[in-house]
Amino acid sequence: MDFKELEAHGLSFNQEGSIKLFQGKGCLKCRGTGYSGRIGIFELVPINEPIRKLIKTETDTETLRARALKEGMYTLRQNAVKKLLEGKTTLEEVLRVTWTHA
Repeated sequence: MDFKELEAHGLSFNQEGSIKLFQGKGCLKCRGTGYSGRIGIFELVPINEPIRKLIKTETDTETLRARALKEGMYTLRQNAVKKLLEGKTTLEEVLRVTWTHA
């Protein structure tokens, strides 16, 4: 699969070329799903001084999110895509979990 195909699914990258994605085959232990265990996908906001000030002033969510992104916040989708590229999850799971969190 190439990065252009992934972008067609709503995932953005600053790269070109192709990428190897993984898909579990399934077995009796995983009940044919191809998944074993769980892995967390998180959205993390660094609480530094600029973010702390916005929280204290009860700033609206959009402003807080915009500042958090500037301060290094990873969105749920960014974290899921990172795990996709590391081979820890599948494209289908990334889309399922992050569809409304683009």
